[in-house]
Amino acid sequence: GRLQTKLVEFFQNLVNRFAKMPMSELTALVPLPMSSNVIELPFQLTKTQVARLIDARVETVIRALNKWERMGFISFNQEHLQLMNFDQLKNFVSESL
Repeated sequence: GRLQTKLVEFFQNLVNRFAKMPMSELTALVPLPMSSNVIELPFQLTKTQVARLIDARVETVIRALNKWERMGFISFNQEHLQLMNFDQLKNFVSESL
């Protein structure tokens, strides 16, 4: 419910900020191709950091993000954060409210 909505809003804000960057900065930051289904943000962000940034319990956020990873919506790794099928994720969250 509320946590998933908060998480989607957090990631949407990241995407919005990223999209407003000048193309020269964007090209320097993102060596990987971006497609309409995959948004790659060129920085590492841990699940614990996400929890702290949205002011939620770490364990609860980790459970939600692990579920989203298993569902193929999001991926965390050493170099970047990857949002896959972000529109589907937003639909999934809105339907589960």
